[in-house]
Amino acid sequence: MGVGKNIEKIRRERGFTRKELAERSGISDDYLQKIEAETINRVHLKTLVRIASVLDTGIDELKKNFDEIS
Repeated sequence: MGVGKNIEKIRRERGFTRKELAERSGISDDYLQKIEAETINRVHLKTLVRIASVLDTGIDELKKNFDEIS
């Protein structure tokens, strides 16, 4: 599972819609959709920090299991 899928999983666990998370993170819903679908190869650290903050989690949790599939 990559970063995008982790974000989606945690977002759903926290009860956020994609639109809510995008708005609170200061990014577009379309961009968040691409992150979660993992069609974007790189996401800025600043964006990940914002998303992690809204989800009340850390960057390490977003990256969890990522190394296992590399």
